[in-house]
Amino acid sequence: MKWFCSLKKSLRIVIAVCAWLPLVIFAAAISGSIGADGEGMQPWQAVVTLLLLAVGVFFTVFAVIASKREKAAKPSESHAPTRPKPAYTSVPSTVTARVARPVVRYNNTPAFSCKLIKNGNAEMQDNIACCNEGEEVIADYDPDADLYVCSHDVGDIGYFPEKFGDQLTEQCRIKITDIAENENGKYSVEVSVYMQAEDGVSLPAFTKVVGVSFGDRQAYIKESREGDPLIIKHAPTNEYPNAAAVINARTGQMLGHINKDFVASLLSAFGNGFSLEGVIKDITGGTPDAPHLGCNIEITRCK
Repeated sequence: MKWFCSLKKSLRIVIAVCAWLPLVIFAAAISGSIGADGEGMQPWQAVVTLLLLAVGVFFTVFAVIASKREKAAKPSESHAPTRPKPAYTSVPSTVTARVARPVVRYNNTPAFSCKLIKNGNAEMQDNIACCNEGEEVIADYDPDADLYVCSHDVGDIGYFPEKFGDQLTEQCRIKITDIAENENGKYSVEVSVYMQAEDGVSLPAFTKVVGVSFGDRQAYIKESREGDPLIIKHAPTNEYPNAAAVINARTGQMLGHINKDFVASLLSAFGNGFSLEGVIKDITGGTPDAPHLGCNIEITRCK
């Protein structure tokens, strides 16, 4: 019955209706001879009636089946609610380009320098022997020692003294500045720590005093103590208009100057003639391996 199912729905309905017409006509023709209760119906009349009835039922059933198949094959007329289309803004194709990460800059002058400690064991001594001056190292907190340990690619090379722990919590760059070997074949390591540079200056700020070898400044540093209060002030001269002097407020002696690059940041932040307060954080050197004295300071606030 493929031919019937392939017909249009209206045509199938017409055929199905017409399939009942022979039965209606035949029933009307024999109704007078069979009586009201059908007792007079002949056998052949009953057979013809059943055949005509079967034809009508046959086409009606196939018309219904064809209609159901046709409905199932078509998409549903009751559409689901349409979601509103998002309003896309036309964006240049350059948005797909990778965004460059900001470059991290560090101050040219180290915030402080120090000699690493607790590195006399054989393992650390072997690691130090593989290091070179100028190489970068990292600091990581060692909970067992309750100190920050300094590590090279080859392994640990020593610990930072406890007083420098707070200063290592900020992002910093650490470089090996000196590797010395004593008469017993033991290595010592000195590192310098550079803090991340900022567009301005936020206090407290750590830096190293420069120019400590001129005049009597070595003697002045020797007379100084860690924790001594400092005055850091803009002290321009004709030759050095951006000079900034570091003065020990306890002794009244000038220990040296601030690095010129850092002074430029101080001038930008505090203006000409600035006067700041600070404190001596560390006095370095003064040992047979490093007799030259140095001074690391913390600038605390504007005076």
